[in-house]
Amino acid sequence: MRKVVLSILIVIFSFGFLIGAKSSVLTHNEYKEEIVNLEKEILELEKEIAKIKDEVLVFENEYNKIKTEFDGLLTKEDMYDWLNQCNIYNVRANMKVEAKHYNSVFGFVTKEETYNGSGFIFCESGNEKYVITTYYLTNDKGFDSVSYTLYDAFQTKYSATLYASSEKYGIAVLKFTDTYTNDLYVAPIVNSTPTVGSPVCNIYSLDSSAYNHMNFSKIISYDKTTYVDFEVFTNEIDTKSSIYGSMSVDIEGKVIGMVLLTTTGDIQNCRSIPSSKIIEYLLTVGFKFN
Repeated sequence: MRKVVLSILIVIFSFGFLIGAKSSVLTHNEYKEEIVNLEKEILELEKEIAKIKDEVLVFENEYNKIKTEFDGLLTKEDMYDWLNQCNIYNVRANMKVEAKHYNSVFGFVTKEETYNGSGFIFCESGNEKYVITTYYLTNDKGFDSVSYTLYDAFQTKYSATLYASSEKYGIAVLKFTDTYTNDLYVAPIVNSTPTVGSPVCNIYSLDSSAYNHMNFSKIISYDKTTYVDFEVFTNEIDTKSSIYGSMSVDIEGKVIGMVLLTTTGDIQNCRSIPSSKIIEYLLTVGFKFN
């Protein structure tokens, strides 16, 4: 914030110096024209200031919601840096996943159902990018075929194919060709099992048109589920929508988990596969990590 304020002051003082330096040499008409130009620049500056104020307000609201929960874990500056990291970089790895399951006869679709979730880019090779999502978007559900469509942070659409999946781990990997329409980001996965009490942010796209939603919380517990044979971690969420497949990141924006399932009753929370298990699976299907 100090850097932002200092930059604004420098610009304002620069305007003042420019007026003082040129006023003695400009003609009357040139002086009027210079004033008009400066007023335009000031107007643009005011718009930028308003934009910064809006961003600060978003940060303040987010921080106020969780400051008690993060007391002793994060300073306000830490939270601001974390919000910027997620908002600038991690959201560019976020992908909305649309899985269309269908039956067809002689090329005509006779029955279909579409399921939505999230995923995130974790690897790239040339123009091929790989996205992790939940296995439960990809299993056949009794249909003959399934097609995948991805939407990036800018709502650009891509066709994807299934690269690998595992019911045992609850993980699927999709592959798509990047058209370089937008500047996408590969979210780094850290090989660890985050501890209870650690701050966590889930980044996801809702079933509706909302993209790149961020939910800040902390890990509450580790528990077993009937879906996988290892413990997953739980944290609270602020939405009643399912956010399956979304990334869970730490304060540095590194992936520490992937949301396996959500509960949206009286207590809204999500349960995430820890990143150590994600890497364990990815190694079995040929991916390498440093």
